[in-house]
Amino acid sequence: MNGRRALEGRGQDRRDAEIARLKREVEVLRERERAARAEAEDARKHFSELTAMSKRFAISMRAGTGERQQYRRRLASQYAVSRVLAEARDLDEAAPRIFEILGERLGWQLGVLWTVDGQAGVLRRAGIWRSSEASPGAMEEACEAIRLRRGESLPGRVWEREEPVWVEDVLEDGYFLRNGAAEEDGLHGAFAFPIKEGGFVGVFELFRREVLPPDEDLLRTAGLIGDQIGQFLERRRAEEERDLSLARERAARREASDILESINDAFFALDHERRFTYVNRKAEQFWDRTREKLLGKNIWEEFPQAVGSENYQRIEKAFWEGEAAEFETMSPVLHAWIVGRVYPSSGGISMLFHSIEERKRAEEAIRESEERYRSLAEATSSIVWTGAGDGTCTEEMPAWEEFTGQTFEEYRGFGWLDAVHPEDRPPRNAWEELAAAPAPTEVVYRMRRHDGEYRRVVSRGVPIFDESGGVREYIGTINDVEDHRRAEEALRESEERLHTVIENAPLALFATDRKGVFTLVRGQALESMGIDGGELLGLSVFDLYADEPDAMVNMRRALAGETFVADVTFASNAALRGRVLQIYYNPVHDADGEVTGMTGVATDVTERRRAERERARLTREVASERARLEVVLRQMPAGVFITDASGEVILSNKEAERVYGKRVEAIEECIQHTYSYPDGEEIPTEQYPLVRSLRHGETITGEEHLIRREDGTAVVVNVNCAPARDEEERVVAVVKSFYDVTWRKEAEEALRESEERLRTIVENAPVVLFALDREGIYTLLRGRGLEALGLDQNQLVGRSVFEVYADHTGMLKNVRRALSGEVFTAVTEVDDLILETGYTPIRDRSGALVSVIGVATDITERKKAESERDQFLAAEWRARAEAEERKRISRELHDRVAHSMGVVHQSLELYEAFKERNPEQAETRIRLARETTREALDLTRNLSRELHDVETRNGLSAALSNLLKTAVPPGLESSIHVKGDEALIPPRIREQLFLILREAVRNAVSHGGAKYLKVGVEARPEKVVGYVEDDGRGFKEAPEGDGSGRGIDSMRERAELVDGAFRLSSTQGTGTKIEASIPLNAGRIGGVESYDGGRE
Repeated sequence: MNGRRALEGRGQDRRDAEIARLKREVEVLRERERAARAEAEDARKHFSELTAMSKRFAISMRAGTGERQQYRRRLASQYAVSRVLAEARDLDEAAPRIFEILGERLGWQLGVLWTVDGQAGVLRRAGIWRSSEASPGAMEEACEAIRLRRGESLPGRVWEREEPVWVEDVLEDGYFLRNGAAEEDGLHGAFAFPIKEGGFVGVFELFRREVLPPDEDLLRTAGLIGDQIGQFLERRRAEEERDLSLARERAARREASDILESINDAFFALDHERRFTYVNRKAEQFWDRTREKLLGKNIWEEFPQAVGSENYQRIEKAFWEGEAAEFETMSPVLHAWIVGRVYPSSGGISMLFHSIEERKRAEEAIRESEERYRSLAEATSSIVWTGAGDGTCTEEMPAWEEFTGQTFEEYRGFGWLDAVHPEDRPPRNAWEELAAAPAPTEVVYRMRRHDGEYRRVVSRGVPIFDESGGVREYIGTINDVEDHRRAEEALRESEERLHTVIENAPLALFATDRKGVFTLVRGQALESMGIDGGELLGLSVFDLYADEPDAMVNMRRALAGETFVADVTFASNAALRGRVLQIYYNPVHDADGEVTGMTGVATDVTERRRAERERARLTREVASERARLEVVLRQMPAGVFITDASGEVILSNKEAERVYGKRVEAIEECIQHTYSYPDGEEIPTEQYPLVRSLRHGETITGEEHLIRREDGTAVVVNVNCAPARDEEERVVAVVKSFYDVTWRKEAEEALRESEERLRTIVENAPVVLFALDREGIYTLLRGRGLEALGLDQNQLVGRSVFEVYADHTGMLKNVRRALSGEVFTAVTEVDDLILETGYTPIRDRSGALVSVIGVATDITERKKAESERDQFLAAEWRARAEAEERKRISRELHDRVAHSMGVVHQSLELYEAFKERNPEQAETRIRLARETTREALDLTRNLSRELHDVETRNGLSAALSNLLKTAVPPGLESSIHVKGDEALIPPRIREQLFLILREAVRNAVSHGGAKYLKVGVEARPEKVVGYVEDDGRGFKEAPEGDGSGRGIDSMRERAELVDGAFRLSSTQGTGTKIEASIPLNAGRIGGVESYDGGRE
């Protein structure tokens, strides 16, 4: 009994619990119902707003449709006008069709064309048009009768403004002068536009019966049509000018052709390919070829014999240089002299030529005559003179002027007597006596030359008689015989001297006849040769010296008429064996030019030739030694001068020229330079090293001098001078060598300055400079940074770094790396300080490490600033990312959730409308409302989840796995691939990369239609790469910034937030891949390894 009650009690408890659970579920469902009703109400309100917006849009669309149709009609009219202008010949032909297009298509009834009368300065009617339903009226007569000035009526105002003008109602326009005609024809609205072609040409005026407000679009269209018409008129005017120009050109060509055919010169034209393009009749006659056979042919192929001639060169030069030329030449084609003129042009060249053969023959005859006269004048040294019968001079005598220096005014009349020596002047009556018995004369007298010297001359003259037998004039010559007289005296003196020389000089004079028989043998040299000249007379050279081949050959040459000098070495003749004679051979000719013998002068040059051979040998040896010395000098790094005793430089090398800046020829050129000691003190000339060595024989070693060159530059040299002496201890030469030590001085100065700067930097910069030997013992410790570390250099020098910093394992690790030979920079922490230290090993010549130099800089404050900067940037990036995410969620709420709720609202209203009349349709609508509500709830839940912080704190792998579980539907295969160390990725980059990959996964699931989805991340020290790849339908990427690619733009912007690169590749039908590559530089600081905290 008690058991049953217990079982019943337990059953009651279960029922109470079940009832409580059901009540809770009912409450939850009611809460959901209230939320759904609230969401439905919000959706209904949104739907109402959308409905109102759609109605306003429909109204605006209906209003815009009429405007678009009107715009299309105007655009079609503009195109039609363009076609009319393209087909018309002039404005008279085009105007009616233009009026028809504007009137019929745009609804205007009347059109008037006005043109400018330039002489009267008014507008006249040039044409009129009216629509097909309108009949002629008063406006036509009014337009025909009226003349409009600038500013009058509607056309005059267009003329004045040069722009389209609109009149709503011409009957209300006080400026319109044709109101009566317009009222009679029932015209109200009007507009007009100008026609301009460079200047103002005319006006198109249009009327219609309605009163119309201004239409700005039509005015702009009319302005464009006016511009088209202006361009048409300008084009037609240019075409007319072109036609007129072509007609004039054709007429000019015909006229030029007629002229070229009528001239006496041959004419032809060539194009740039050297082909004939024109040949006139005269050229046909010259070449004996018709133009038909020449036109189109290459001139050098038709006349190959002219290639290379002057004619060819002149024509080719005109082609290449483009300059006209005129020339005379012998034509290889015509075999006659021609004058040619070549004129280049853009199309080739033109050439005129004519024969000058007759002129050349006449010129040749004149030239030959002048040549004979010139030869005659040059052949004689006579002065040709003419004089009157009374002895006066009446004509100019150039030869007289040249000899005496008198002018014609000075020697005219009896002035010529002033040039005759006073003692030799004839009396005046001598001419009267000569006239009484005229006969040829010959007189010798002295005449003054232009330089003042009196010279003996012979004057010969003959009388020229007139018809009556009287003496008309005398013609004669004057010959200067002073040189002849002096030559005779010189010859006599020469013969005397020759006799003395022959008798006393060491020479041998001999002569032979034409057979080589000695006729003369004399000279003092015969005695030294042991020869008796008298014994040789009558003997033949060819018999005496038959065994001496050189002597035989030379004698035959001389007897053959050759004059020459030759050495003869005797080898066989007993008297002359071993001797070398230098013999001058001179043939002797008779009056007919025949060789009658020869003369010779022999000199014994045996010793001279032996000395010359020795000198030549010594010269070769000296030249060889000099060449070897020059080679050595060229290779020497020092500059070298070698001077003789006079100071002339006999040898120098390139280094010397470089140091002095030029080639030095003498010691004076060296002294011309400004010398000083390195401290600036000038060196006197007598103290100059080369001067001291030459004058005093002093040897100088290692003196340093400053040389200032001509170009203003200066060099420092180390100088050595050494004198060379002869056997008598006289200085005969000096060798000066010097080294350019400018670089050493500059290096010493730079080193001193560098050490000074380094000392200043070390003493004042917040750094610590230290040096360790190979055992790690401090050998140097300096710098202001020691104060911050609380160190005393005197206490640490000599101690081991391993002892001082025994507790700083990070620092000791770096010291061991440096002592192993590694060059690097590291950051370490010492107490509260962060030090950036550069280590540099020092090695000896063998490569063995001897010490380590280090520079430590306190970067504690810089590290703090960098940390604060990183925190600020991370906060900024996070804020920007959150703002972008809010924008995206806002778009999602607006574009998708709101749209879904609108569909729900519309479906519920349709349900109410159909539930009585069409239950089946009503059921369809309620199902659509349920499905859309469910989708909206799913979207809302997803957005709610995304509002939470990005779940990447546990790593990208976990976040991506969770993403694929919640975002990838069943049936879509997916995988994750993560490589590398995720710890390398900073949090802000990890968050942005996850958001990019999440957006890519969502796009692939929603739009890709894929069967397989692959997500991957690869972390490297320098960058992290994330990608999403699917095998879906793919797409053609929209241009960047296109609204259709907001998801792509969002991913690209997120990558750029962290200085990354975003790439997308997609091919329709094969799938899509996105990739984000983001650099990682947080692990390195300024290119230096990150510090590890300093202690292990």
